[in-house]
Amino acid sequence: MLERSILEECRNLNINIVAVSTDINSYEKTSELMEMGLIMGKQFIGYHPDSIMPENLSNLKKVMDFINANTVEGIGEIGLDLSPRFMKHTELQTRVFKKFLETAETKNLPVNIHSRKAQPQVLEVLKNYRIKTFLHWFCGSKKQLKEAIDLGYYIGFTPACLKSNRYNKLIKATPIEFILTESDAPVYEMSPQDMPLLIDRIASLKEIPPREVADGIKTNYLKWIGEI
Repeated sequence: MLERSILEECRNLNINIVAVSTDINSYEKTSELMEMGLIMGKQFIGYHPDSIMPENLSNLKKVMDFINANTVEGIGEIGLDLSPRFMKHTELQTRVFKKFLETAETKNLPVNIHSRKAQPQVLEVLKNYRIKTFLHWFCGSKKQLKEAIDLGYYIGFTPACLKSNRYNKLIKATPIEFILTESDAPVYEMSPQDMPLLIDRIASLKEIPPREVADGIKTNYLKWIGEI
């Protein structure tokens, strides 16, 4: 969870945050911060694929039941993680992922998608649904990027771009109309405060003014959450 001082600065800078959750407990903690006025933006509820295993199904059910019984703003973080230590639960992850997507489609909710080591599998599943999709921290190939863009999905770039050149080609290949910035904070000590620097990096790589990037991302955000 982010420190209060960081959230206060983000609020002062008018930085909107889509606060995703990894389980019901993280959703409840985020709810408290929203009620305190420390987070401006949207609150999603989800269940991280890393935690999808037989012994956690009761916790997963709490999230599913909450979504079905309440009005929520979006679903996430959900998806697939085929890193070696999580692969043994691939079948269960896939069943749960599809269930979340069915719910999102029925309720017309935007989704935040995790796809570590699983870009082709995630794209194959997503093709079967009509959902406003954001591919969080996309690390796939340029071919997979093109496939995602052709399907109309938004592509997430994080402040990791400020520390590594490996994302440069993906940023250059992604039209502004499909880019969303994200912090994935507090992972790897990244922060929403990094967004101005990230926008400057994207602008530099695409050789356009930072204001054009910022305006484009704002429009994409509003489209993704269904406000325009």
